[in-house]
Amino acid sequence: MPRFKDVSGDDGTPDGIIDEKDYVEIGNMNPKHTGGFNINVNYRNFDLGMYFNWSYGNDIYNANKLATLYTGEKGGGMFGNKMSIVNDSYTYYEIQNGNLVRLTTPQQLDAANAKASLPSTFLKQGYVSDIGIEDGSYLRLNTLILGYTLPKSALEKIKISNLRVYGTIYNVCTLTGYSGLDPEVNAQKNANNARYPTPGFDWGTYPRARQFVFGVNATF
Repeated sequence: MPRFKDVSGDDGTPDGIIDEKDYVEIGNMNPKHTGGFNINVNYRNFDLGMYFNWSYGNDIYNANKLATLYTGEKGGGMFGNKMSIVNDSYTYYEIQNGNLVRLTTPQQLDAANAKASLPSTFLKQGYVSDIGIEDGSYLRLNTLILGYTLPKSALEKIKISNLRVYGTIYNVCTLTGYSGLDPEVNAQKNANNARYPTPGFDWGTYPRARQFVFGVNATF
């Protein structure tokens, strides 16, 4: 089960009781700074454009992660469609021949949980904790464009003064330590029927798609 730190008392001295006095601020959804930059390169008839944006110093409340961990019953914890982090959770069961088998000896539990780094998924009541608060810093390559302009000599016979073909990829890649699907989140599906964005809250967010576009620019 999760363990909560006893931090109550004005001087931070533990009082031996875990209660509402132990609530502390454990995250800040506001980034220290955000920005973007682009790189444009031309070589002979080729052109390359790369457009980046970043966020640094913000935290994300990964409610999806907590909801995955706190299933409340063993059937959902073992057989449900869950995020991959469940593989890192402490378990009391193994699936053998399609059935749940309870692990009873210390040796069995140690062997099954040798790499466990998260609490059991069988906790009936979930609590917000630093397990669900993650660094949301990222660097994203938003757009990548590669183009080629045909030589004038190749266009004279078809009476086109300029012809450029290009390919564009949107949402190319993201460098981040965030374990969720997308660090650029602002969804809280239980907040006022999700009528307003909630930056830094990841609860039911659908990840943005990667798009591929091919095009032609022609001048007659």
